[in-house]
Amino acid sequence: MNRNRNLKKATAVCLACCLTLTSTMPYTSASAFTCCYPERKSQTSISSASSVSDPSAVSKEETVYVKQDTTGASTKITVSDWLKNAGNGAVTDLSSLSDIKNIKGDETFTQKGEALTWNAAGKDIYYQGATSKELPVTMSIRYQLDGKEISGEDLAGKTGELKMTIQYTNHEKTTTKQNGKDVTIYTPFAMVSGLILSSDHFKNVEIDHGEVTSDSKNVMVVGMAFPGLQESLGLDNSDLNLEFPAQLTITADVTDCKMGSIYTIATTDVFEKLDLDSIDSFSDLEDSLTDMSDASHQLMNGASQLSDGLQTLNDKMGDFTSGVSDLNNGLQSLSEGGSDLVSGAGQLTKGMDQLKKGIDKLTENSETLTKGSASVKQGLENLQTSVCSESNPENLLNSSSQVSGGIEQLAAGIQKADQAMSYDSFKQALSAKGVDVDKVVASNEQVIKTLEAQLSTLDTGIKKLEAAGQTSSTEYIQYKTQYETINQILATVKPLLQGDSQIIKEGVSSYLSGVKGSAETKTGTSYLYTSAKTLDQSYQKFDKGIKQLSKGVNKLADSYDTLDEGLNTYVNGVDQLGEKLPYLSDGINSLKQGADKMGSGAMKLGNGGLSLKKGASTISSGVSKLTTGAVKLEQGTKEFDREAIQKLKEVYDDNIKHAKDRLELIKDCASDYRAFAGITDGMEGSVTFIMETDPIELPDEND
Repeated sequence: MNRNRNLKKATAVCLACCLTLTSTMPYTSASAFTCCYPERKSQTSISSASSVSDPSAVSKEETVYVKQDTTGASTKITVSDWLKNAGNGAVTDLSSLSDIKNIKGDETFTQKGEALTWNAAGKDIYYQGATSKELPVTMSIRYQLDGKEISGEDLAGKTGELKMTIQYTNHEKTTTKQNGKDVTIYTPFAMVSGLILSSDHFKNVEIDHGEVTSDSKNVMVVGMAFPGLQESLGLDNSDLNLEFPAQLTITADVTDCKMGSIYTIATTDVFEKLDLDSIDSFSDLEDSLTDMSDASHQLMNGASQLSDGLQTLNDKMGDFTSGVSDLNNGLQSLSEGGSDLVSGAGQLTKGMDQLKKGIDKLTENSETLTKGSASVKQGLENLQTSVCSESNPENLLNSSSQVSGGIEQLAAGIQKADQAMSYDSFKQALSAKGVDVDKVVASNEQVIKTLEAQLSTLDTGIKKLEAAGQTSSTEYIQYKTQYETINQILATVKPLLQGDSQIIKEGVSSYLSGVKGSAETKTGTSYLYTSAKTLDQSYQKFDKGIKQLSKGVNKLADSYDTLDEGLNTYVNGVDQLGEKLPYLSDGINSLKQGADKMGSGAMKLGNGGLSLKKGASTISSGVSKLTTGAVKLEQGTKEFDREAIQKLKEVYDDNIKHAKDRLELIKDCASDYRAFAGITDGMEGSVTFIMETDPIELPDEND
């Protein structure tokens, strides 16, 4: 039950799109079946207006909402009226409605019989009421399952071959004279019915006079009929092969049947707007039909252009998705590199602990060398063994040279890392992976500008049509539909693209600057490089002391003074290295902290890349579905032109040049039918019927 309720709005929108030749929809939507406006207490003030507007300054737009059971019989009728007041005084109106309420204002009214006087003071009036009056056109629905009649209630939950017949009956007719003969003319109602069926329950859906569109979840069915039009035109269908149907037949294979409401719109606008006023001859009628044919071709061209434009957008979505995928791949590589940097920084920290232990050991040995002269000889012999012996694979000279070279390599590596911490280096790294960051940003901005430009163009067209009072034209409806569709796409795409560009242009640059840091603030790779250079300079002195110590040990037998000098130099070098060691330790800790932040940031960028990739896939899917819908619309307009407009022109050319008078009578009937519940003489009016059947569901689904 809940799912069918959620589909109501979608069904109403689908029906509105199919009415390509009707005027704009009434001021309330199909959702008025359940809640048109918040209820207000009926206001029947005894006050009267001081002045009354001329009826010609007021027009009435009426919408009749009809609730039906599963057979099509009416169960409740609600009427909403909109009095468009161009005058300054009160408004008079005729209405047979009961329980009349002002639903969009505080204006009061007085009532005498069916005559209403609204204290409008120049304002529009919106009111609503109920009626039990017979409808001018009614529906009856028959169901057959596997060839046998079945009621809508019994159909729920059944499986088999379903045939559903919707019969429309036109009760609004008049008898008049044409060429001395009595002819019957029906008020020309165009009936458009639509429903949405679940693909889980309905397969192989077909309709004899309409269109069937489906996606992975639902099947949308829309049909059109013209009850009474065949009789009004006096056409012989068997000779002309031209049919204006009064019923629709829908067939399907159904499983565990459940069906939402059938929505139907009835209107006379199709024929009321037929331009026959200036026809004085057969050639004029032919010109008018030619104009109708040309207008139909323009409608087809517009649908074709919409389809082509969406197809182009759909084609470009491949490039957009590919670019997002490349960017995502680059971000994943950056995330992996950040993990490697964090791991390397951890290893460097461990190496620093080992180096500190080695320095502490050297300090202990140096203190041993400075003990009393009684131990000097033995200490020097031990030192000579540890420093100069070729049999010792880890002698101090080699170790010191390796440490010196390692520190130089560390300083050089840190310098390269510091130089690499720039936005340009980041762009070059992505470029090496095949991703042009500037093009991605430019592409994002261009997509947004293109969509906004299309919205601006459509908005300009809409405002021009509104200024010209053409809000009921087909072109206006098409512009509004296109505007809403593209606006929805822009609302989805724009935050993603802008966020993408902001991450690329600002987030990455800010993050790299933070990792780079500075020597003044003692943060980042810049400070680490300065510390490494200081350590390198100190260690050079230490290494020099080691070498001097080695020479002193070898010459110990010849010169104790030389040994003593070497020992002093060595001790000083160890002390200086110990003093500088905290700087290196601080620098390495800063590097590790920066590496941790970079690793975390790279991981977030990687996750953002995955989200962006998923979003691009969703956009691509939506554009693809929209393109499919545009193609269906194009096909539908072509079929309408081929099966209705062009056939009507062919019939005129071959058989019905005498039909001019009939068409004029039909148009007059359409123009005369200005209201359902009543209207004041001299007042312009229009009326639209919107009907909704009960859904077919098992009893427990209604709870």
